[in-house]
Amino acid sequence: ADINRKMKKNHSSMQQKIMALLVIVLFVNLPLVTALEITNVNVASVAPNSVSIQWTTDQAADSFVHYGKDTASLKIVGDANSVTDHTLQISGLTPSTQYLYSVESSSVVNDNDGKLYSFETPAPDTTPPTITVKIPELNPGTRLQLSGETEIGARVEITINSKVAATTTAVPHTEEKTKGNFTFTDLLLVENSNNVLALTATDPAGNKATAQGTVFADATKPKIDLKDVPSLVADNSYQLKKNLTEDVHYEIFVNNKSTSKGDGKLIDVSLPLKEGPNTIKVILQDKAGLTTEQEVVIEADSKPPTIKAELSRGKEYYEGRASSPISGTTKPGAKVYLYVYRPLPSEFTPSFDRPRATTTANEKGEFTFDDVSFSSTIADISLQKLMPKELPPELVKIKISPAVATSGEQESTYYIYLIAEDKTGKTVSWQQQIQVKSCFSG
Repeated sequence: ADINRKMKKNHSSMQQKIMALLVIVLFVNLPLVTALEITNVNVASVAPNSVSIQWTTDQAADSFVHYGKDTASLKIVGDANSVTDHTLQISGLTPSTQYLYSVESSSVVNDNDGKLYSFETPAPDTTPPTITVKIPELNPGTRLQLSGETEIGARVEITINSKVAATTTAVPHTEEKTKGNFTFTDLLLVENSNNVLALTATDPAGNKATAQGTVFADATKPKIDLKDVPSLVADNSYQLKKNLTEDVHYEIFVNNKSTSKGDGKLIDVSLPLKEGPNTIKVILQDKAGLTTEQEVVIEADSKPPTIKAELSRGKEYYEGRASSPISGTTKPGAKVYLYVYRPLPSEFTPSFDRPRATTTANEKGEFTFDDVSFSSTIADISLQKLMPKELPPELVKIKISPAVATSGEQESTYYIYLIAEDKTGKTVSWQQQIQVKSCFSG
């Protein structure tokens, strides 16, 4: 009997050891389960009638908020989606009221250690926003960009001539965080007309503010007509007098140097010129900022021409062979007139209205009359009446003395004149006498 009792006791002890071992094995092989943790519970934003509540969890889970004015009347809102960053929006709240709340994810509740979290809705916003915008009186062209300031988040609408042109939302100011900026780009105006602009800013609470103004869309550049400005003048200055199409600010450059500035609808200035070509640039800018530039070139030729000439065959000739080339120099581009006169029986004043020939000096001022026949008559030349605009002063009252009649005349005097006329009409003369002998003289 003792032996049986010992065997039963040993068997029971073995069973207990085996059970304990099985429990240890099962515990080691089971996965570890940790409780979900909720952190960063906060109110993201609150308005008179709504609130946004946020929190985070270390595991993806659903989202629920218990809220109410007291612990006995808590309501619940939720979202079954599994996330780690939780946000719930609650609406239909009463302004100027304190609320209590707790958050829940995966049945884990964070209630601020039993004290619950709280927030207070603000009073309704009844203050209209301010709106600041500068509408220009003039705009260059029909495209307008407009910027201003108002309350952050306010919706801004602009109308042009009573038609809605664009809307936008004010964004936080880069420097002053309490103000919002708005910008309209590429607004289309009616050209060359007054355009009425009206802006309305509506804040999130529905309060409104307005601003308006009128802008003239100037699509026409100022004009100046320089077509009648001469390309050549005989002075070292030129009086530029021009009426303009509108009030402008003007600046005039002569050879890239600013010589005159002014404002108004009239330009009346004396421009200094250097001898030779001068580049005149006129810049006009109207009040809208539109700019016009025009250039002309004026050549100043204030110096009188000079002239030198010679007869290549000298001053003495025989009848039948009284001819010679005449060459010389004068101002480049000047026109040269040739006259040949022989004394008449009575004194006379030459008219210089029928030149024997004409030519033009080249770019070096050189000119040549080829083999001029001095004894030819005007009838032989058959040249139409042609003369310089003005005679040189030394030729205006010149007289040719009468020929002396002798029975044995063997020699005649011929008077040769050259008149050089430059592009501005200034003249200078050259004269020479030659002797023509008869064929039967000794």
